[in-house]
Amino acid sequence: MKTYDFIGVFSEGYAKVKLNGMWGLIDGEGNEIVPPEYVQVGEFHEGLVAVKLKQEAHNWGFINKTGKVIVPPKYDDVANFYLGYASVLFDGYWGYINTQGNEVIPCVFYSEDSLPLKQDIPTLLDVPTMSLLIKTYRGEQNV
Repeated sequence: MKTYDFIGVFSEGYAKVKLNGMWGLIDGEGNEIVPPEYVQVGEFHEGLVAVKLKQEAHNWGFINKTGKVIVPPKYDDVANFYLGYASVLFDGYWGYINTQGNEVIPCVFYSEDSLPLKQDIPTLLDVPTMSLLIKTYRGEQNV
């Protein structure tokens, strides 16, 4: 097994590892799944893990357990997936993505606290007034 500077706790069978200031992932047998090539790596939730490619803005995304990029690095900040959704920050505004990387609630909310609750998203997506809610948060005229 390769020697790392740091090995994190296992989450969903995988652990983040640090080598020379960069982060990657190993499986429960110590096999390197993702080489240390990210500046930050989170922990797996619902089969996906947040990764940050560079220190600059717009560099958070998500990969799966094989290291495949599911959500390309384009967000300023991200939260873990829960109930199939993760909150994401883009250009100062928060929204939600699903596990396929689709933005289900656009990034129009001023703070993460102002986002609808994750358990309410399926209901909101079926409500015709969702566009009104989004326009209101964007501050658009003729609402």
